Amino acid sequence: MDLEQAVRELEEAYRYDEDGARYPLIRALLIHGKNNEKADQEATAELVYQRVLQISPQENVAQQRLKLIWVNQGDRALEANDFEGAFDIYSKVGLSDKITEVQILKQKYELEQSALEIQQYELNEEWYEAIRCYQHLIKLDPETKRWQAQLERVEFEQSLQLQYIRGKEALNKQDWRHAIQILAGVVHTRIDYKDASELLLFSLSQRPKPSEVSVSLEPQNIPEKIVETIKKEQKYREQSELASTSRATQQPNKHGFLWPEAEDQSETHVQRKWYDIPRT
Repeated sequence: MDLEQAVRELEEAYRYDEDGARYPLIRALLIHGKNNEKADQEATAELVYQRVLQISPQENVAQQRLKLIWVNQGDRALEANDFEGAFDIYSKVGLSDKITEVQILKQKYELEQSALEIQQYELNEEWYEAIRCYQHLIKLDPETKRWQAQLERVEFEQSLQLQYIRGKEALNKQDWRHAIQILAGVVHTRIDYKDASELLLFSLSQRPKPSEVSVSLEPQNIPEKIVETIKKEQKYREQSELASTSRATQQPNKHGFLWPEAEDQSETHVQRKWYDIPRT
């Protein structure tokens, strides 16, 4: 008679005589459970040991073997970064040291994942997502002060990006006044931000009346070197209007500036481009 058949017959006997069949059935079930463990049939072994504990709740061997199965399941869940599953299993077993380990590893894993996400979001200039990740990091690890500093940094980048987009939208609508005002703020904040300086100078070249945007030419709005270049371009434009007859054949360069023909090619203002402007 094989073991499974013996277990079935003892189960049937237990229905009619619990006291007489209890211990023979428990011994058979323990052997059956152990055999299933050796065959890597852990789920079946777990059910067998649970059946033993139904018959005899204080059966120490079944308790220990069942606990070992659960610990192994928790360890595998932890290795697979299934922190919730591991936490539930260890909690069921009552292993406080393992529960603490899960909490530490979960925090470390989430910090690493958030750092990887942030790196990609910043490369793509997806500042809203980067902000969300830093807020999550602050919640996970409130003791680390640098998360707040990094959050403020990406919030600043998002603000600058939105300001730049608004400036471009105004430029595309040929709303030169607002384009100049907005882009001047971007350039004042960071002179080399994308192509904001080029767009600012282009918008200035398109303005119908310089007086309309005189407020934007104040030094507090635009760096001094940019102001000097703008004023120089403005002076040449005024001169060109007075001497329009003699300079009728001259064409603006690709940025719309009317630089004078140079007698000496060493003059620094000849064919000067926006990115040649000295940086502050």
